[in-house]
Amino acid sequence: MIEQEFLLSKFISPGARIEMEVVERVLQDNGGNKKVYETKVVDVIGEDRLEVFMPIEQTKLVLLPVNAEYHIHFITVKGLFQCDAKVTNRYKNGSLYLLELKLISPLQKYQRREYYRFPCMLDMEIRELSEDEKQGIERDGQFIADEELPGDKAVILDMSGGGLRCTSMVPFEPKSTVVCNFVLRRESASKRLCIAGELLSCKRLENNPGQYELRVRFIYINPREREDIIRYIFEEERKRRQRDN
Repeated sequence: MIEQEFLLSKFISPGARIEMEVVERVLQDNGGNKKVYETKVVDVIGEDRLEVFMPIEQTKLVLLPVNAEYHIHFITVKGLFQCDAKVTNRYKNGSLYLLELKLISPLQKYQRREYYRFPCMLDMEIRELSEDEKQGIERDGQFIADEELPGDKAVILDMSGGGLRCTSMVPFEPKSTVVCNFVLRRESASKRLCIAGELLSCKRLENNPGQYELRVRFIYINPREREDIIRYIFEEERKRRQRDN
């Protein structure tokens, strides 16, 4: 679900990571497949213009053509935003190679990638918060995971930037704090996440004796970890769309 329009200067800041997906009418050398470039915002120079780094692939600059149009996705700590934009200029400023983009559609926010639970099948380990981790939270107000502690095997069924649902052979007490340890395998690199959350529910599966369905709400998750999950969901959805097409 796409929400209302947003001001570029209020929600997009220098350093925000972006993905530029070529629109269908832009011809590519790869036979028409949609190409996605990753880069970062350098500056917001107006409510419909921004400056970004020229993308780099395999240590080489990618000279995106002027007037080419792209679907732009912004991955920020405030969530995932999108718009369409046109390359209006490319230039060098000192040692920096830059592009100027002009928005040709309003900036909008995709709330569903933050809160919609994306169906998946990922192995995970889950355990209760250790006493040392509890003391660290009480002392410092932050969660520092002991990634060496083993957990019980579980399988993630769906997830979002806010939490996950999984199955486990071991039940946990609702309202307890659990640690979810899993790996996101992305196109660029794999990333291990170790996130603490509140166990919202634990119910026995009637059609699968010995299995429990757990629902977890993330409570100790930093912005980068949430961004990693949102980005993973975006990439997986894009792959599915391409397969369906």
